[in-house]
Amino acid sequence: MKTRNLLVIASLLLASVFASGSALAGPASEVVKTKQTVLFGLIAQTPTPDNQAKLKALFDEMLDYSGLAHASLGDRWGKLSGAEQKEFSDLLEKLVRRNYQRNLKKMLGWEVQYLGEEQVDGGVLVKTRAVNKGDKRADPIQLDFKMVQVDGRWLVGDLIPEGASLVSTYHTQFTRIYDKDGYPALKAKMLKKLGEKLD
Repeated sequence: MKTRNLLVIASLLLASVFASGSALAGPASEVVKTKQTVLFGLIAQTPTPDNQAKLKALFDEMLDYSGLAHASLGDRWGKLSGAEQKEFSDLLEKLVRRNYQRNLKKMLGWEVQYLGEEQVDGGVLVKTRAVNKGDKRADPIQLDFKMVQVDGRWLVGDLIPEGASLVSTYHTQFTRIYDKDGYPALKAKMLKKLGEKLD
């Protein structure tokens, strides 16, 4: 009897693990889930100066801009002057925020599933998938997060929509432009992408 009871309990515990994505979650997943819940609420609202300011503040809390800037340029980063590094970082922040917001907009009204974590080089990969609630035939949207610890906090070190690393994509594009035409050309391309004018 005891053996049978133990088997029943074990079966129930195993079922609960596979039924709940959060059962595989850790601290990094909880950070992503908590922040994204707030982000979705803000993005769903009609844009106002107030909620846009809140969106920017929340992105700034989540994203490891310094790490993203270094990784996007690689060893070219050290070749920039201090003023150029700050300028590049400021432009990159805007690009990353816009990219992240665009991906979240695609997922509005979809069911976001948190699929667990995976240890990767330099951090933890938090896997998520959004499923269309109304159209079961629609392809799910995959958006994974590479989370890194900075000063004891979990921050987003890379966004990976549909398996394509944002950092790797930027690195390929930026270094090609930098190597061919130098930093001024890279700056001009980034400003054009953002719809801003060159000073």
